[in-house]
Amino acid sequence: MTPLRTFWAVTPGLLRLAEDLGNGIHTTANENMANAARVHAIERGQDPGRLPLFVSGGNGPLHGPGVARALGSPSMVAPPAAGVLSALGFLSAPMSIDIVRSRHALLGEIGLAEARALFAEMESEGAEVLTASGVAAADVVHERTLEMRFVGQGSEIEVPVPPVGDGWRDEVLASFRRQYAQRFGTVAPAGVEPELLTWRVTARGPEPAARLGFESTSDGRGALIGHRDAYFSPDGYAPTPVYDRYRLRPGAVLTGPALVEEREATLLVPPGARCTVEADSSIFVEFAVGGSR
Repeated sequence: MTPLRTFWAVTPGLLRLAEDLGNGIHTTANENMANAARVHAIERGQDPGRLPLFVSGGNGPLHGPGVARALGSPSMVAPPAAGVLSALGFLSAPMSIDIVRSRHALLGEIGLAEARALFAEMESEGAEVLTASGVAAADVVHERTLEMRFVGQGSEIEVPVPPVGDGWRDEVLASFRRQYAQRFGTVAPAGVEPELLTWRVTARGPEPAARLGFESTSDGRGALIGHRDAYFSPDGYAPTPVYDRYRLRPGAVLTGPALVEEREATLLVPPGARCTVEADSSIFVEFAVGGSR
């Protein structure tokens, strides 16, 4: 067999190998992201299999279906401009700063005067930073949390607490037990006192007057801009319609397989999935029960 014929005979096998390798890398990345998301959800006492997956980042809408499949999530929300969502959120978020102090004490032994003075010091420091940045002093609000655990434990949970006043210790204990039960269930040790390790104040200014909105200027016609083959595991390539996200109007419904393109990202809609363009231009993807994701 000539070298040329050998090349053409071997190439299809190499192409299939390359496809399998690429899909393996993609699947591994999805599993890694799903594992991280699962840990965060469980730490907050949530079941990811009952919640929609919210995706962001330039590759979020592309990896989202695979991550949702690994998590068992029934649906996915893909916001517009996902690739620059962090920057947009930074521009539309209120100005804030976290002030943190380390002070170990048993809840039953910490003095109210000491607790009040410590929080007041942090609130004053946070307010000073925000007012120097142009926030009116009257508009600054404070949120207080404590990182707590039962004596003998090796990790803490963050607990929201009220301003220090009469009955403060009882309120802190009740808040700690609620957070503990939400995260770990009814396994709190009996007769073991909680301890305080880290004190935190978040000083926050008012919400910015600016509101980000995305409005389509299209009448919805011409949203389908072409077709191309896309790879869907385990079936391989499938002819897939490609849509221009900027021409999709709220209320539009698509069924997978489909690709929805915008400048910052590409949304992958797997076979059997159904997606709807919401009023805020987010796309809500519902996965087929027992089907592909």
